[in-house]
Amino acid sequence: MNKYHLYQRVSKQIQAEEGQGIQRQEQACEHWISDYNKRLLSEGKSAYSKGLIYEDRGKSAYTAANFKRGELGALINDIENGKIEKGDLIVIELIDRFSRANVDFVRGEFQRILDAGVKIAITKWNLVFEENMESVSSVTGRILLEIGMYLAYQESSQKSARIKASRKLLEDSGRKSIAKPPFWLARNLDLKSYTIIEENAEIIRKIFDLKLNLNYGPQKIIKSLGDLDIYRYSIDENGNLIKTTKNSPLNESSINAYFRNTNVIGKLKGKDYYPRIIDDRTFYAVQKRTRENTGGVGEIFRNIFVGVGKCGCLIRQENENGCGGLAKCGYIMAFSSRKVKNPTKGMYLKCNRKRKSTRCEAENINYYLAQNKIYNVLKSLKFDIEQSVDISHLEEKINAIDKSMSKIREYMTQYSDDEEWENQYNIKRIEREKIENEIKASKSRVTGKLSNLDIDFSEEKDRVLFNQFLKDNRITVYFTKEKMEIIIGSLNNFSIKCGYDDNEREIDQLVESISQQGFVGLEVRSRKSEGKELLRFNLPTVLDS
Repeated sequence: MNKYHLYQRVSKQIQAEEGQGIQRQEQACEHWISDYNKRLLSEGKSAYSKGLIYEDRGKSAYTAANFKRGELGALINDIENGKIEKGDLIVIELIDRFSRANVDFVRGEFQRILDAGVKIAITKWNLVFEENMESVSSVTGRILLEIGMYLAYQESSQKSARIKASRKLLEDSGRKSIAKPPFWLARNLDLKSYTIIEENAEIIRKIFDLKLNLNYGPQKIIKSLGDLDIYRYSIDENGNLIKTTKNSPLNESSINAYFRNTNVIGKLKGKDYYPRIIDDRTFYAVQKRTRENTGGVGEIFRNIFVGVGKCGCLIRQENENGCGGLAKCGYIMAFSSRKVKNPTKGMYLKCNRKRKSTRCEAENINYYLAQNKIYNVLKSLKFDIEQSVDISHLEEKINAIDKSMSKIREYMTQYSDDEEWENQYNIKRIEREKIENEIKASKSRVTGKLSNLDIDFSEEKDRVLFNQFLKDNRITVYFTKEKMEIIIGSLNNFSIKCGYDDNEREIDQLVESISQQGFVGLEVRSRKSEGKELLRFNLPTVLDS
């Protein structure tokens, strides 16, 4: 026996919450199928038994959200995988419950169901559509279907145009849109401003803080925040904040969406619109952290040399003509560890080329010594951690502008007669050049002290922060058995060569002095190397005290 399956939809969330529309549609469809089954039985045919119910609550049919993310999309998938069988019947109240999208799109999706051998009943018209309909009544039904799809689309299209026009009038008068604001804001009675709901804004701030400073993924953030009941607020006629509806609970998708949501920095469609609750530097630093995400979900970030540590072992390399010479290996130094009594001796860096082949003979490097040495060397140099984060957020702005320019180029090709797209492109290009100049200026200034960071490498957040600092200052570290070479991009690729011993030395004045003499680096050697010939190559050597 074939089955009938109900599909019903309401577009407003309040209708979904209160059962408005859904219950009425279900009752009407059940009443129709009862009468239809009686007619089939009277004709000696088999009746339909009850199957599945698909409900889209608060889903727009004009934007096809019910196809993309809704139950109607699930229904079509169930047809394709055989859960809904050939000969089954889909029962809907009216074509506008199915979709209000573009007529060609709706016609294609409707026919897709029929081509699978599944029938569709539209109860308001008392019509059943099926594959290869050829009778006169079928032609009438097809005409009615075309008219219904057209009217459904036009009604929603006109409604959308009216909403856009009313929003434009509001904006022109200085009033804010009637659209629902983010859950951390409430629209004021003057319709021209918003009030920040601090308890909700603080949730967003904590989400960004946990990502930026601890590199937490969505699951760890949700666990850290605990069970939260988040409510939306509105302002009553007396100017008091009142709770309205309960917001959806936090989940992985919503956390990731908040990371990308420019509403938190006050933007709507690229323009300043809302009061900001997150500063630009934090927002764009989180974008970069999210994109790189070197630690992986649920993993502990251990290696401060991720993305900056390379093998400095010399190996013979040949070109295509068979000529060659010695060059740095340049492969990534991967972090490894083994269980030993002293944990500091169980952590090491190993060349990835050596792991994969025998071409590199680099020895493993004690990670603990390398970590402490680079910190001791760099903390006496003049760096500005705030500036490094500023550079990070400027680079993310460049990334966002590039995406926007790419989209505008598509529109320029599609609408070649519209000069406005070219104007928009030039505005973005000028904006990009301005930010590029800011980045260049930032990278040429090196002020402040790294020691102000008070780094504690036993803390994951500090390891993450230090790694970000290395990347933002374009620092590359080459490792060999005897020494490490630290090349500092933000200091015009100034090079410092030193061993792994724990001796600390203030080299700030040395760097300043020798850079004024035109040298491009310095090499710190222990006293035992006195008497030996020192190779300079515009790289002065300083004896460690």
